[in-house]
Amino acid sequence: MNRFNYSVCAAIVLAIAVLANLSVERETLRLSTVLLIIALCLLGIVFCFYWVAQIDDAKQLNNAKFKVLNEMAPLVIFESSGGASLAKSFSPFDREWQVLLEGQALVKVSSGAGKRLLVLKGGTAEYFVPKSFRVLFACFLIGTIFVTLANFGEVTKYPSPFSKVPSATPTSGASSSGVPSTRPTSVVSQTNGRSLPPPSGDESLRTSAKPTS
Repeated sequence: MNRFNYSVCAAIVLAIAVLANLSVERETLRLSTVLLIIALCLLGIVFCFYWVAQIDDAKQLNNAKFKVLNEMAPLVIFESSGGASLAKSFSPFDREWQVLLEGQALVKVSSGAGKRLLVLKGGTAEYFVPKSFRVLFACFLIGTIFVTLANFGEVTKYPSPFSKVPSATPTSGASSSGVPSTRPTSVVSQTNGRSLPPPSGDESLRTSAKPTS
């Protein structure tokens, strides 16, 4: 049980890390990845509450079993060849708990339902792991919301993952390097609309030097 729950929480943490990296690399996926991260954080927190409840149920069931056995032990009747014997049960499970209490090997812990359970000292680690994951998911959730609000314009710039990013195209009359083009264009005749070749160097000088009327 604990191993499976640990694997699920570790997978959620890994998925959050992948989504966070994806939101940084691709602008069009920022809003969708942020929403997915928030959903995964909430799912992780709820799953940790479920994990703690599972541990509580297992410990309560274990305590109930030994309580029943301890109550049954004095009622056990031992028979011999001559009939009922005067021997009584030693109540080994009850004696075991007494020895553990004398050795201070038992501690009381708060369960998820607010109850105090008497468990072995090593049993507290079972509660430490899910509670640590719960705090981690809560930190992820608060951090994601804070970063989203601080950069709300950038996050909501592309509401859909299929949004197209506008590409920067060079303007007319300029080259791709940003330097204006000096290549002469063809001249269109005003009489018949035919395209004429660009003037040569001497003709362009004579044309520019021609006085205006």
